[in-house]
Amino acid sequence: MAHAVLWNALLGERQEAESLMAAWFLDSATRMNPHFEHAQAIPNKNMGRGTGLIEARSLLHAAQGIAILDQSGPWQGRADVMAWFGKFTDWMTGSKIGREERDSGNNHATWWTAQVAAYSLLTGDIATQQFAIKHFHDVLLRQIAADGSCPKEMARTKSFSYGVFNLEAFSILARAAASNADLWTEPKLRKAFEFLYPYVSDPGAWKGQQITKASSDRCYPYGLAGLGFKDTRFSALYLKMDKSAGPLEAVFHLLILGAE
Repeated sequence: MAHAVLWNALLGERQEAESLMAAWFLDSATRMNPHFEHAQAIPNKNMGRGTGLIEARSLLHAAQGIAILDQSGPWQGRADVMAWFGKFTDWMTGSKIGREERDSGNNHATWWTAQVAAYSLLTGDIATQQFAIKHFHDVLLRQIAADGSCPKEMARTKSFSYGVFNLEAFSILARAAASNADLWTEPKLRKAFEFLYPYVSDPGAWKGQQITKASSDRCYPYGLAGLGFKDTRFSALYLKMDKSAGPLEAVFHLLILGAE
């Protein structure tokens, strides 16, 4: 659904995007409750767990689609969709599962913060976005070691993949926070991008554990980092790499090309 909302918004198919959001967020017979209480539930063990909240990151596509729709004028159901995202953000920040994810100390915490920053930007909840920004400075940066590595990602069996995955979340967070804070000025964040930079263009050179073939097709964090750090090395790296073809990646690609 979230991908379809963004694709339709990009293509100017407003009615189709509105219909999708009505079914998913508004219609009492089909709508999703504004929480992920039962995400990644394990039968006979638990009814849901904090790690499942990372699956909600797909909603970032819908949020971007909504932002595009907003640029072309009023659309049906907007106030109720904003209310849904407001309730979901309240659940993320106030629930036991949300707090577990916030305090996980790894890429899950980064994605939690990126989502909270993006959804609070969408709904105009400045206080919650400021909380996300403070969490970045006070907590998330502890993930990054002096050499720029993120040890909890480096300890995984797919360390390169998870390292890049964490940078995805950091880059989305920095974009979402941009109207209230410039997170790209943080030296430790730059250090994290520098650490993986040599391997994004040559994943085969990675020496850490990687039980699947390393791929750098999700290289858009370096395109966004090129803009944020004003570093043409990162931009050039992004432009020469093969790229994923998802709708959010398409938005970032247009943004990055437009800045060249």
